[in-house]
Amino acid sequence: MNRDLDQAAAATVPQIYRDLVGGQASQAADRIVATNARVTDVARANRAWLQRVVRCLADRGVTQFLDIGSGVAETDSVHEIAQGINPATRVLYVDIDPETVRLTTAALHDNARTAAVAGDVNRIGELLDRLNAPDPHRVLDLDEPVAVLLAAVLHFVPDHHRAADALAALRDRLAPGSYLAISHGATEAFTAQEVARLQAVYRETSAVRPTPRDRQQVAGFFGDFEMLDPGVTWVSEWRPDGDPELPTFAESRMSGLHVGLARKR
Repeated sequence: MNRDLDQAAAATVPQIYRDLVGGQASQAADRIVATNARVTDVARANRAWLQRVVRCLADRGVTQFLDIGSGVAETDSVHEIAQGINPATRVLYVDIDPETVRLTTAALHDNARTAAVAGDVNRIGELLDRLNAPDPHRVLDLDEPVAVLLAAVLHFVPDHHRAADALAALRDRLAPGSYLAISHGATEAFTAQEVARLQAVYRETSAVRPTPRDRQQVAGFFGDFEMLDPGVTWVSEWRPDGDPELPTFAESRMSGLHVGLARKR
C-alpha cells in the first residue's frame, strides 16, 4: 500500500473497515461516516455475507480457505466458523498491511491449521507461487480445491484491466472444484457525487481510494466459473435466510455491494 500521508496520520484500509464494522470512533471512520452514513451498514452487511458464504462452503465440504484482503481475524472469523463445522479445515489469511498480519497472527493463538501472511492482490502470481512453494509448514495445498474469498477488496484496485488480469491469473491457477467469492462496491448504489466525496476522504486518510464497479464488471471477475444461486446480486439478497447480523435496508441497492459465489468446473 502506498503511503502518501504521514504515517502517524494515515489509517490503513483494514483499520478503517474494522472501525466501521465495530462502530469504533476514529478520525478516518468518522469522516467516512460523515460523508455517507450508509457506509457503516454496508460494511456490516459485507461482514455478515462473508460469514454466510463460509458456512455455505463449509457445509459443502470445503476444507481449504484463502482469504485475500482479510483484515484482522477476530470474533466469528473465517477459521472460527469453518473449523467449527469441520475442525480439519485449513485457513490462510492474506493482507497487504504488515500490522494487520501481525494482529491476525496474534489472534490465531498458535492454531496449527491457520496462518496469516503478507500479500498483494495486485501481485497474485507472486503470492500463489509463494504459497505453493515446497514448505513442510505451509497451510494450504493449492493443487487441491480451495475457496478464495475476496471480500470488499477488489474495489481498492482502481485500474479495471489490472483487477481483471489478476482475477484471470487467479482463476487459472485454482484446482477444479475450487470456489471464488467476491463482494464489491456497486456503481449503481451510489451517486457520482457520493463516490467522489468518499474517494476524497479515503485519499486523505488511507492513500487508497475505493472504485465501485457495475454488476456486469463484477460478474466478469468470475470468468467461466459456474455461478451458484442467486448469481451476482445485492449483498442483502444473497441467501439472507433471516441472518440476524444483516442490517435492514429500505431497498436492496442501498446495501451497496454486488456479491457472488462461483465454482470452477
